[in-house]
Amino acid sequence: MPELLPVVEQLLSENSQADPQLRTGKVYTRVTGKSLRVILADSLGIPISNLPSPRTLRRVLNRNGHVLRRLRKTVPKKKVPQTDDIFKNVNEAHRRAKEDNSILRISIDNKAKVKLGPFSRGGKTRDDNEVDAADHDMGGQSITPCGLLEIESAQLFITFIQGPVTADTTADQLERWWISRKQIYPSVRKLMIDLDNGPEVSSSRRQFMKRLIEFANEQELEIELVYYPPYHSKYNIIERCWGTLERHWNGTQLKTIHDAVKWASSMTWKSVNPIVEFIDKGYCKGVTLTKQAFQTLNQLLRRQAGLEKWSVIIEPQLSNCSP
Repeated sequence: MPELLPVVEQLLSENSQADPQLRTGKVYTRVTGKSLRVILADSLGIPISNLPSPRTLRRVLNRNGHVLRRLRKTVPKKKVPQTDDIFKNVNEAHRRAKEDNSILRISIDNKAKVKLGPFSRGGKTRDDNEVDAADHDMGGQSITPCGLLEIESAQLFITFIQGPVTADTTADQLERWWISRKQIYPSVRKLMIDLDNGPEVSSSRRQFMKRLIEFANEQELEIELVYYPPYHSKYNIIERCWGTLERHWNGTQLKTIHDAVKWASSMTWKSVNPIVEFIDKGYCKGVTLTKQAFQTLNQLLRRQAGLEKWSVIIEPQLSNCSP
């Protein structure tokens, strides 16, 4: 059944995580031949007896580079009681996005700060000449890459900022991205956003929810926030882009913001170059709403029962203007 291979690759992509240290391009999965058989049956809606045996599926996995390796450090340290239900919600949401052309699925995440200066960052270089680097990677400026990934097109957007990452940082990037891309997606009526549980983009972050509600109303878009479980952020696909970026500029001395933008622009994710920009804008921490003001906004959010923190839908409030 060779037609199963693309389906297998897609299912493995949805059930895999990036290297926790972002040092390699390897993607780790705990899917076995037996569990893959069950997932295939559910995904295709066919009896499990019609599928190849677990042994055959194991051979398919091995042939395509999905070899079992011991990796204890990828086991999440903690697991909340809702973890399994959250993953079920994530998989169901992704299935709906795949089947509905009016839904555009994206992923958002921020990378750790990157120091600027003559630092080695533990890298190696192929330069013919010896390159001197600072003995200690301390001091100097730093920038933070903020990422947004269109899942289907593989188009990655990277915004470099200086200073703290806040709810407004992510909201501004989302607005700039959509304004530049909405003409490409005239049939899209809903954005599905994959997120981790970071404090700046949490569904309980009042300023973030306020900005998303305003964005949904202005653009007349429905927004569905799909959160991965706590301690499982490595399953968010955009995390793998950061590993690719680290390997791409490994051994390069990023002395200036221009160097960082240049090198990030020349990397590829699934053979597509990212769109990179530097925003010279400072963001202040602590911008928020009062609890009373947020209670009014919270009534506009549709939260899934039992998964209130991890599944949120924002419907645009269209104005009732007479023609």
